[in-house]
Amino acid sequence: NHFFGSPFCSLCLFPLIGFLPQQKTERNAKMLSIRPLRMIQLRIGRLIRFVSKVSGYSAYLQEAYKTPGIQKLPPPERFAAVAAMWKIASPETKEKWNAYAARISQAGDNPPQSSKASASAKTAKTAKTAKAAKPEKEKAAKPTKAAKAAKDAKAAAGKKAAGKKTTRARASQETKAKGKGKEKGKGKGKAKSATRRPRSTTRRAAAKIRAAPKPVKRISAYHAYMKKAYSHPDIKALPVHQRMSTIAKQWKALSAEEKKPYIQQALATQPKKTVSAYTLFVKEAQTRAEIKALPFTQRIKKLAEQWKGMSAEQKKPYQAQATALSPRKKVSGYQLFGKEIWARPENKALPFQTVLKKISEQWKTLPESQKQAYKNRAVELSPPPTSKVPKVSAYHLFVKKASRSRGIQALPPPQRLSAIAKQWKALPAEEKKPYIEQALALQPKKRKIVSAYTLFTKESHSRADIKALPFAERAKKIAEQWKGMSAEQKKPYQAQATALSPRKKVSAYQLFVKEMWTRPEIKAMPFEAVGKKIAEQWKALPEVQKKAFQDRAVELSPPVPPKRVSPYGIFVREAFLRPEIKALPFGEPLQKIASIWKGMSADEKRPYIQKAEQLSPPKGDIK
Repeated sequence: NHFFGSPFCSLCLFPLIGFLPQQKTERNAKMLSIRPLRMIQLRIGRLIRFVSKVSGYSAYLQEAYKTPGIQKLPPPERFAAVAAMWKIASPETKEKWNAYAARISQAGDNPPQSSKASASAKTAKTAKTAKAAKPEKEKAAKPTKAAKAAKDAKAAAGKKAAGKKTTRARASQETKAKGKGKEKGKGKGKAKSATRRPRSTTRRAAAKIRAAPKPVKRISAYHAYMKKAYSHPDIKALPVHQRMSTIAKQWKALSAEEKKPYIQQALATQPKKTVSAYTLFVKEAQTRAEIKALPFTQRIKKLAEQWKGMSAEQKKPYQAQATALSPRKKVSGYQLFGKEIWARPENKALPFQTVLKKISEQWKTLPESQKQAYKNRAVELSPPPTSKVPKVSAYHLFVKKASRSRGIQALPPPQRLSAIAKQWKALPAEEKKPYIEQALALQPKKRKIVSAYTLFTKESHSRADIKALPFAERAKKIAEQWKGMSAEQKKPYQAQATALSPRKKVSAYQLFVKEMWTRPEIKAMPFEAVGKKIAEQWKALPEVQKKAFQDRAVELSPPVPPKRVSPYGIFVREAFLRPEIKALPFGEPLQKIASIWKGMSADEKRPYIQKAEQLSPPKGDIK
């Protein structure tokens, strides 16, 4: 009961009543069905719990707050007014509310109604009875069968006299009705699709979230110390419940100098925030004795007055410190010039737009040497440029060049882009080539997997016989040509594809499986049986043929960085081939090998150590 006492729990867990034990189901259903929203939406800032005891006054207070008389009063006076009303209330009304409160605590009930409320309830009842009586009256007023037949005969005679509607008119009416129905249907569909998010966009969003770099976790200096302390053997030796308290005592005993490296480590994880020179001044001033002696409300005023009274030279060290601590933002030379102009006293009195015009006019008339000085300052203040190379297309480079030509500049701005687009379309392939080459050189170099068929398709598209065909037929023709080619003819394309594509690690077994799949007897078999068949053939394959596949796999795979080999690793490999080790059950061989290695003398281990040194690269080669 205590668990289901919370109103929010009652709302959220209402569908789960069916999963509760059979004895409690009825009681919980009864408890959760009592108008929970009414109980939750209290305007006095606290919730009445269903199960906990509710006083008559709190229930009265809840209902009284909804009355228009109390709502008209200002919020601070409402509570006092309700309290006064409760004091004046007769003992009978108080008893009613106490009884209602008791009922709420058990199962929930409607609040006791006043005379006005009861009157409104009566009117609602009469309205309901009137509604129920209406269909009975209508039934009584219904005409008999004979009267209906006479009415129908009259209507038929009227139709004959007026003449029937043409079939074409009827058809047009039907089509209109259908069109309206379709429009309605479309409207409904749009409304539904508007609320639903497309699946592809959600996938893209999820992929972006996964690809986004994870933020660095913020840690405190104490957290950094605790991490280090936990790995200490003295702390590990203590019982678990004593470790935290011991670390806390050690941290308190540390001097300021000893804490410094942990503070620096913690600061490295904190993100940089914009800091103002005034903030730094306030921080420093707060430590002074004369400022500490003042009350808190007067301190800010005193510091603000001191800051205003300081000269530009006195403020400079705080400003320099603030720029060093704050994250750097990209600034242009024009922005720095504008800032300088805004700071002049004659410009502060002028309206905003006039000052902007003044700044732009002065910047235009400024000599190049002065402009360059502002630009250099902007480069110093701005963050270093990122190493990301933007993607540039051949058309983009052509647009850049063409927009500077006199013919394009003579045109009005809205017509320029369309004129450049027409020029680009009219350019022959030979003239487009330099732009394409330039664009490719500017692209960030990313190697993509290229297939032999893709290279053959690219080459085929430049042939005259393929160009003469319509676009839809070209792909079919190229595919037929590729199928008709022999393995020897395909080899140069495959070699070119492997050279252009990034190399991926390939195993000897993968190459064997690929080769097996090309055989007709394997193709004829069902898919489930193929895997077993290939695995059996690979096991039965002699070591010489397996070695050939392994050598090919090494050639195709990317170069493996050199690794050091341990003497114990060599011993484990050799030991696993022994029959007495093979006979042991799963999990025991490694334990057995480890015990044998520990029992071996230095002379017995020496051949394994020498072998490991021979197989391992020199120490300088491994980073």
